[in-house]
Amino acid sequence: MRGLIAGLVVLLVLGVGFFLWSSPTAAPAEMTEAEIAQIEAEVGAAVSAFIQAVLQLDADEAMEFWADTERFALAGDGVLVSDFDEWAPGYRENYDNFVEALYFEPSDPQILVLSPDAASYSMAFEWSLINTEGDTINSHGSWLYVMKYIDGRWRTVQSAGTHLYE
Repeated sequence: MRGLIAGLVVLLVLGVGFFLWSSPTAAPAEMTEAEIAQIEAEVGAAVSAFIQAVLQLDADEAMEFWADTERFALAGDGVLVSDFDEWAPGYRENYDNFVEALYFEPSDPQILVLSPDAASYSMAFEWSLINTEGDTINSHGSWLYVMKYIDGRWRTVQSAGTHLYE
């Protein structure tokens, strides 16, 4: 009889364990429309600040838009870089190649709030810069930024897009 009771207890424990293991976890509480709107505004402002940094050729401020994280990835113009320390010096030095930004105009922004600390921002763009040789470089394309709220700021952890040069 003891063996039967012990066997039933084991089956009961296994059954409860299986139920708990196979049950979906509770979904996080839904965000309110006001919370989503606030995050959309903050993410939009972060992208606008980045664009202003580019227009001012301010490499230091532009770098604040990017996150030095373990999962950093930038897929741009057919190249994937997943090491922030490898990418950042070249990105920063690129600002030394230009003397003036004529314009940087985003269009059709699409913001998706994923959670209270994660969102994506997609846009089409056109920009024009003058390089140190006096040539005007014109580009258009589309870009996607995957952003996290890190250290009190929305920063890009992953990004992808294409520049088409004219």
